[in-house]
Amino acid sequence: AFVTHPIAAQSAPDVVRGRVIDDSSRVVAGASVSTTRGPDRLLQTVKTDSSGHFSSRFDIGAGDYLVHVDALGFRPARRVSP
Repeated sequence: AFVTHPIAAQSAPDVVRGRVIDDSSRVVAGASVSTTRGPDRLLQTVKTDSSGHFSSRFDIGAGDYLVHVDALGFRPARRVSP
């Protein structure tokens, strides 16, 4: 018998990264950034660094992510990452 493995298992990693700023273009340090992978709803949560940057790595990339940002004193925001 010949057995193959799913193509998805051979998918390259995805890194979702960005920078959180306010309406005045000031960085938002310490914001909570939750990234959800679309197909299976795997969730990763990180905090922004002192320059407002964040990064989440998914070993099996899916290309479809929802990013939710929450910071004290700000309204939460959601964005879809293609």
